[in-house]
Amino acid sequence: MTEVHINHVTAIVAAVINFLVGGLWYSPLLFAKPWMAAAGFTEEDVKKGAGVMPYVIALATALVVSYGMACILSAVQATSIVDALSIGFFTGIAFVVSTIAMHDAFESRPIKLTLINAGHSLVGILVVSVILTIWK
Repeated sequence: MTEVHINHVTAIVAAVINFLVGGLWYSPLLFAKPWMAAAGFTEEDVKKGAGVMPYVIALATALVVSYGMACILSAVQATSIVDALSIGFFTGIAFVVSTIAMHDAFESRPIKLTLINAGHSLVGILVVSVILTIWK
């Protein structure tokens, strides 16, 4: 079995950056309004907030993604940005985007919501993959 090496500082930094990408993705600068419309939220709903728990979960999942990608990238010995983007893309499509699409289809969610949420996950994985590959 291939030995896996993880730079824990890099993995944590990549996770935090992934978390911040989510903040930008769902901000008014990018997809806040289309996401709210597709998810059925009003501005009042968003202003009320959902408390701290969604942010704790988002950060925890960013850490899981970062450490998971660190293991994969190390195991396949990724060394370039092309490696990072290729592996991140195929991993994201195979495991994350496909799963989101399946659940959203059974839950009859709008395709726009699926594209926004799956797009966020895929971009996050790509960012994490690049950071982990270039910062050993």
